[in-house]
Amino acid sequence: GLKNGGLWPSDRIPDIKSRPAQATLKCGGRFLFDFRQSEATLFGGVRMEHRVEGLPIDTFECEELRMQIGFHNEPAAVNSTASTTPSKRSPWKLEKIKALGALGRTPMESPRWLKLMAPGMMAEASGLHLHMDFVSGEMSLSNTLPLMASRDSSPVFLRRENIQVWSPEVLYRNEQMIQSIGSSKKS
Repeated sequence: GLKNGGLWPSDRIPDIKSRPAQATLKCGGRFLFDFRQSEATLFGGVRMEHRVEGLPIDTFECEELRMQIGFHNEPAAVNSTASTTPSKRSPWKLEKIKALGALGRTPMESPRWLKLMAPGMMAEASGLHLHMDFVSGEMSLSNTLPLMASRDSSPVFLRRENIQVWSPEVLYRNEQMIQSIGSSKKS
């Protein structure tokens, strides 16, 4: 399970960190795990649903998703409260995500952009290539796939609360916020 409050708890909801959360991840194609790289790759119409009790469901859709997994350096601490379900941090941590949309099958077909609809964190995003590095706290969203020239002049879209950005590429750096998304706590 996820830590209470979910992957990206909003500080605008006072009791968010006490609300149970879960996420489901599905793909229409194959799943590959490279043990040498500690990297999971999902192919063929990937969809994630993120649910926090009492909030709308957050969804993320892309054509291909790569997740690099690492381990916390220090041992997982067990919560010493008298709770019947002690909370401890998972030994796993998400280090990097790379998500890709897809080009159209023909030059006339529109590309299939990745889409994030996250009303729980008041965010939306769409583009062809998303890269999040939770270790360095960096995120990029662009309208081109890696190693390809852009066929589409449409800008990517990123919205967080009341700020909206339309641009061919968005680069974002916030070490504290992005690193906290990569950390996981089991409940």
